[in-house]
Order: sequence, then C-alpha cells, then structure tokens
Amino acid sequence: MKTLITSTAIAAILCTAASGEILHNVSIDDIELEVQPTPQYDVAGVKDKRFDLRQWIEIEIKLDVQTLERANPSGFIPELKIQWYAIMIDKFEKNKGKEPKVLTGETTLININARDGVAYAAAYISPDTIERLTGKDRANENDLKAIAVIVSGDDLKPNPGMLRVTAEEQSKWWSSGKYDTLEGKITPKSKSPFALLWMDRYPTEKLEE
Repeated sequence: MKTLITSTAIAAILCTAASGEILHNVSIDDIELEVQPTPQYDVAGVKDKRFDLRQWIEIEIKLDVQTLERANPSGFIPELKIQWYAIMIDKFEKNKGKEPKVLTGETTLININARDGVAYAAAYISPDTIERLTGKDRANENDLKAIAVIVSGDDLKPNPGMLRVTAEEQSKWWSSGKYDTLEGKITPKSKSPFALLWMDRYPTEKLEE
C-alpha cells in the first residue's frame, strides 16, 4: 500500500463532557492511497459473464483512538463522521479554466473500537469517475493532486486539528468554492464492491435511513 506524504500535523479531536473533561481523543495518523481492481466473487447458480477488471482508487486513513473508561466502559466511541475531499485534474476542461475538480464523499462510522488504540476507514473513487476526468483506463495514485479529510461528530469539541490536508492547505480548496465540485464521487466502502472485504479491519458504517 502506498503511503501519501502529508503536509500537516496529526489531527486531534477532543470530545468533552459538560464539565469540560476529555472523554475521547481521536487523531488522524496517516493517509494512504492504493489502486485496487474491482474484486471478483464466486457466485453459484448464475451464468458467468465476461468483463474486464477496472481500477478504483482507495483512500484509507489510520486513526489513533482513545476513550476514557469512565466515558464509555466498553471502550467504544459511539459515532464519528468523516468527510472526504480530493482534487483530480479534468483533462477535458483543461482549456476552459475549470481543470481541477473537487470530489467529495461522506462516511459515518458507528461503534468505533478504541480498546486497541487504532481504527481505519476507507473510501473509493470509481473507475467511471477516474476515466471520465483523466481520459485514462488505468488509475494512478498521482491522479489525485490533494486530499483533505475532516473528522467530526456529535458532542465533539471543535478543534483545528480535526482537519488533515495533504497539499495546498493554505488555499482551503475543499471549501473555497474556487473549483467545480462533484459531490458524492468518493464512495463509502459500504457502497462499493469492496463492502464485503476486510470487514474486521473497519468499523461499521451507518446506513442511510
């Protein structure tokens, strides 16, 4: 798995009770990118069909997670929301002043196990999005020029460290409105073909009601 070099300090989230006591501490330790082919599953009772495997870009974050026993004796954090942003160059808008596109997505994690001190979350950019913007049928981690991740949740104390950015942090490109935004183009793991894989590695994702 390829580690993406990041430009900001480790993110931190402090969840406080009414008394101001720190109950939960969550930090983004790392962001990694990897090109993943569409997974294949063996299914009985259907006629197989031929197709070419396509490629997804996987974005995975590693979280350092801690919770005080008196906050939650089970050692679990109830819920965290992750907002994903990525800049991808639009080859076909290159001469129209709209070359960079900001892709967005959102994941809500529930029952995050903090007893081991580590948790992971992943999201994916589909082959259709990659091919539409880059014009290439093979993905590459370098197709993404920058990534931003924001972690939040109910009863969490706002903190500048809740944001982690890999490049161009000063421009605040994820919220500046400078670039065209393609919403929902970063897909939660639970809605991707990878949903059934590595289930014990990742916390459960909350399904939309």
